Amino acid sequence: MKALFCTYARVGLVLAASLAVVSTEMRAQEPPVKTTTAQDLVATFGLCYDQRVCLTQFRQMYPELESQVMIAELRWNIAFQAAEEGVEARLKVLFPDRWADSRAKLIAKWQPILRHQNSKATREMAIKVLELIQQRAKGVLDSPHREMLLSSHPRFAKAPALEFTSGYTGTFSSKGHSKAKDVELTIKYPLSWKKLEADRPNIVQKWISDGGHGTDVFMVLVRRFPTLPTAQEKAELFTESFAKEMCESLGKLVSYTTGRLERQPLGIVHFTGTTKRLDLTVDARGVCYYLVQDDAIVALQFMCYAPGDPEVKESRFKQLEPLFKLIVNSLVLPTSYE
Repeated sequence: MKALFCTYARVGLVLAASLAVVSTEMRAQEPPVKTTTAQDLVATFGLCYDQRVCLTQFRQMYPELESQVMIAELRWNIAFQAAEEGVEARLKVLFPDRWADSRAKLIAKWQPILRHQNSKATREMAIKVLELIQQRAKGVLDSPHREMLLSSHPRFAKAPALEFTSGYTGTFSSKGHSKAKDVELTIKYPLSWKKLEADRPNIVQKWISDGGHGTDVFMVLVRRFPTLPTAQEKAELFTESFAKEMCESLGKLVSYTTGRLERQPLGIVHFTGTTKRLDLTVDARGVCYYLVQDDAIVALQFMCYAPGDPEVKESRFKQLEPLFKLIVNSLVLPTSYE
């Protein structure tokens, strides 16, 4: 616990505003560091507390900026106040007997530092900080704060598709990606899901829910055929027999249907699966959407590894299914329109 809460990885909004460009350049050169859910939640709690201190202090220091302070605070509250409360609620669950005491110690440590930093802020710096808070209210946040706030928002936690329809999405492009095998596509994804590189050769990109800490996975896969498939061979790919063959590697076929996407036939395979690694066995509930683009098969695969019995996984899958459909429907294959 002591190691977890000994530092807060922010330098304060005033200093952060002036270091934003340098920080971005440095992060581009740094290797990714694996953090825990608790560490990311604490860092996000710190960011939110930092902002609250700034808003209070700027009101006192520059009364003429009251309207700007009020607008920044209002926009943040509308977007993320509920998420802020959600972050704390999760910390209370993680540390039921220690969070209240740890919170008080953190604030006692941070408050004098932040107040000292803010006291040096010029009026121009204060205005920049207020503009930064308004940008954050639009979802322009660094990781892991963005992911933790979005995944902790009560509305989005209850109905994950709302995050997507509220505009908190990023766009992935496969153009130039070494694993895409020259297949160009773009697809939108919810910003609370962390984008990660995959080790396996046919997985172009993967995302994990809850900022990389969740039990839900989404992958874009591309595999090329040895030769260009004939019309008959393509037709055979969209049959239940092919779906059953596909499920030999995924697990057990639950259902198979077809549709259309990007002017192409679309296969939809619902499955349950079991992943074994060493002595660990993990069950999943998933769905794979696939289509053929020239001489390649493009698949969008979603899996829920929620702990518990199959009913729990099925419930979680049903909760996420509207989001999955939104992601799939955002797929664009530019060459389909040539």
